[in-house]
Amino acid sequence: MGRTKIKNNTDPTPTNLKKTAVANLAQMVAEKLSFRPGDSMYDVVKKLGGRISYVDDWDPLEGESLIIEDDGKFVINIPRFTSPLRDRFTIAHELGHYILHSMFGEKPMVFNRKKKTDKLEWEANWFAASFLMPQDKFMEEMRRDQDDLHLASVFDVSVSAIQTRKQTINEY
Repeated sequence: MGRTKIKNNTDPTPTNLKKTAVANLAQMVAEKLSFRPGDSMYDVVKKLGGRISYVDDWDPLEGESLIIEDDGKFVINIPRFTSPLRDRFTIAHELGHYILHSMFGEKPMVFNRKKKTDKLEWEANWFAASFLMPQDKFMEEMRRDQDDLHLASVFDVSVSAIQTRKQTINEY
């Protein structure tokens, strides 16, 4: 995968927002985009001016997972060998970086593992979990049926994502 040249590249920095603020922003963005649990992530990316690219030669240490160009358009690179459910979370995670750390494309940047900090990753994960599994809807579905497979099918995420959300839902 060739390196993308960004003229005005900015290094990503954490927002230092609390989990609750990130969760509220994710849910607000989902509402603005008319996104509901289970909806297509491809449509969300397209609405925001981005695209998804599947790559064969993914290097987990060097791979550029999100590229925000000078004009604010962006590309999310996904390894071709992962599952669709994993891809949904990855796309939501990268949208978290796009929204939180580039300010909806205002700051051109390239995200790869070498430039990411734990705090950047936590914020993007908080965003993704709240975007895909909004707290109110998640709690409502959990009261109805706590079965992890059922919840995974409602939110179109992996069982692992459901289990993590169950463990952390009270932290928001």
